[in-house]
Amino acid sequence: MRRALACCALLALAAKALADDRLWIVTGEAARSDYYFSLGTIIPLPGSTLGNGWMQRYWADTFTYSYLSGPQEIRADVWGAEAMLGYAASRPGLSGALYLGGRYSNAHLSPDDPSSELNGNQLFGKAQAEGNVSFTQRLRGEGIVSYLFDLDGYWTRARLLYTLDKSMFVGPELIFQNDPNYTARKLGVALGGIQVLPKTWITFKAGYRWQSGQNAVYGGVELVGEY
Repeated sequence: MRRALACCALLALAAKALADDRLWIVTGEAARSDYYFSLGTIIPLPGSTLGNGWMQRYWADTFTYSYLSGPQEIRADVWGAEAMLGYAASRPGLSGALYLGGRYSNAHLSPDDPSSELNGNQLFGKAQAEGNVSFTQRLRGEGIVSYLFDLDGYWTRARLLYTLDKSMFVGPELIFQNDPNYTARKLGVALGGIQVLPKTWITFKAGYRWQSGQNAVYGGVELVGEY
């Protein structure tokens, strides 16, 4: 399972950020016996600002998932880290970013599955694109796509969000993800942009996941802050 949960809502916040601000991101999600937790940061390079110019993106995560290998159910416990360099650009009503870099992951499979391409220590090249477009004053679309080279794994999410008040928004999300072991589709709702502390916002999400015999309800949070 490959996830890249840095949300495109960051781009909307970035357009308003101060020149010396950086972003930190904490995400968590659970579905049945599976979970996902991550911590990341986006740091502009000298001469750039959030949402415009060259960006560093660092990410660490840990998660679990299950899949079938023949009649046997395999449980995977994974932790990983990423380092990427990207370029972001924004103008009124439109913003986007493109990142390139690498991902290291360590997967422990129980019971062991020697045929798995994800077993043990792995290093992959990675590309990620993000975009945010405003259709009206209150309605916008957000999209994110990440791809792991060699593994041929991807994660993609689209959201259609309606602004409620100030930074608050609500709307549906659709997620597709796939790698050699794991395929999942998710349909849910996100309620976010809720300011909980100065320069800190939270998003709640929930929905239903269709996954290779492990269909389940899922729920999660995304916490984003400037520093």
